[in-house]
Amino acid sequence: MQLFGFFMLIEAIHMLVPFIHDQHFEDDITVDDRKLDDEEMNDPYFGDGKEVEAGMEGVLAPWGVWRPLGWKRGTLLFAAYCMNLFLVFIMEFSYSHWYSTFQFEFIIFFKFFQIALDMFVGNFINETLLTTPLFVAVGVVEVLITMGAEDFTDFTTAFFVDTAMAIFERVYLDPTLKSVLAHWPKWTIQLRRKFRKNRALITREQRKKEDAEWKAVLEDIARETEGVEPLLDSYSGYAVGLMALFMSPILQVFLLMTDTTPTVVLTEIPELYGIRATDLSFYTIFSFVIIPATLGLDIFLFNTLELVHGWRLYDYVSYQKYRFSVRDHRWQMTSEAYDESISEGLQSTDLMCFSSQFYFICSFMGYAMFLCIVGIEIHLRTEHNPFGDQTTYVACCRVGCAIACAVC
Repeated sequence: MQLFGFFMLIEAIHMLVPFIHDQHFEDDITVDDRKLDDEEMNDPYFGDGKEVEAGMEGVLAPWGVWRPLGWKRGTLLFAAYCMNLFLVFIMEFSYSHWYSTFQFEFIIFFKFFQIALDMFVGNFINETLLTTPLFVAVGVVEVLITMGAEDFTDFTTAFFVDTAMAIFERVYLDPTLKSVLAHWPKWTIQLRRKFRKNRALITREQRKKEDAEWKAVLEDIARETEGVEPLLDSYSGYAVGLMALFMSPILQVFLLMTDTTPTVVLTEIPELYGIRATDLSFYTIFSFVIIPATLGLDIFLFNTLELVHGWRLYDYVSYQKYRFSVRDHRWQMTSEAYDESISEGLQSTDLMCFSSQFYFICSFMGYAMFLCIVGIEIHLRTEHNPFGDQTTYVACCRVGCAIACAVC
């Protein structure tokens, strides 16, 4: 199951980071150290056999470490597996009696921690489209560990507590924190000026440099708080929750099929949560019933966001639907028509227009990560030693080849 999930993960990364995009060879700072002589300039192939790029005559084509898309794929793969290990830890903790005793407190704490994790991963990857599938997996696990309640009544109560925290986060907490972070450089400059000694003894060049820095900070604040970026960031967070909501019933059916048969019990997750096989069907029915109710709640929540923050979400989504209907490429990720007026980290998300392709890619990678997590859980429950299995070495070779193909 881990291998199946891993190869799904590789395919998802291929779709999210296609190699058809421009790798910006002109930005390679090492080209000046690798000039071609006259003989090599007349030869279309040289060195490692790569063809001279258009517009790069007279210099060596980039090689070695200058593989920006390969590094991006490798970074995303590394982040996905780090997230998988973190979610395995969360699931293992949810089996303990500490979680069932302090479940409500943990749900509230996890919401705040999830915001900090979102900021950390966002700064690490610096592209919202690539972080979205990671947090889809987080949302699925967040729904799944709610089953660690004492009984079904506590489970439903925990679900509504989690929903209330999600509403508070989307309406007030997350926008406030993003606004504080956006204004932090401005406040830092103001404090530095206020407590600086000998404020009059600065040169004209220093004053000019400070004015340019102040102007750049104000432009960044205006772009992050007044443009489309806050709306885009908020709607991407909604998309994460929506995908987790629709994926949860499928995962519940998966548990119902693999852990309720008398002969085969794969994951033992319901047993670890103290849920009987006959009661697991109630959790599955609940995951289906709650979908239309949550969608109805989201309608009121969108109106609330428009009233509180002035975000015209309906107009934006309608425009994105129109953009997707008149797109130039059948598969949107092959297009490079980015809106450069938007922050770089949000341009790829805006390019996908929150279309069916966007939800397909993110859900596909979310399922892949969950299969990896379930595979690890099965190994832990069965106490399987992978190094004692001869097929492990064959699988490792195949995985190594897949990673090499993914990042090259």
